[in-house]
Amino acid sequence: MKRSSLATIAAGLAAKMVLVLSVASCARSISSSSEIRAAMHPWVGQDIDDLIRKWGAPSSVFDLPTGSGKVYTWLYQGEILVTARDYPALHTSAATANVSYCRFDWNTDRTRRIESYRWEGRCKVKKIL
Repeated sequence: MKRSSLATIAAGLAAKMVLVLSVASCARSISSSSEIRAAMHPWVGQDIDDLIRKWGAPSSVFDLPTGSGKVYTWLYQGEILVTARDYPALHTSAATANVSYCRFDWNTDRTRRIESYRWEGRCKVKKIL
């Protein structure tokens, strides 16, 4: 075989390997439930202020009607954190239905201690570490 033919074959194989690695990387971009739970659970019992210092300002804070605590929400569209200013319009917009999102909710008691958490959407552990 000529050198140019070998070089062409090698280049083609290299391109296929890059494509396979890219597809594998994309498939792995969403974390499993156990990975997310393992990253979130250590926050239970901690002060919400510690989480805010780590994650930044939440997208929304909701006072529970019973006065027993609050729900802090961090909402991502794709890789972008939705700010508190944009949250009300975005949360109710039908246009967001086709956009990838991830939502983290943290429930706190009156003393601001995290009691529980939940998440929904296409979430990644790197967002919460």
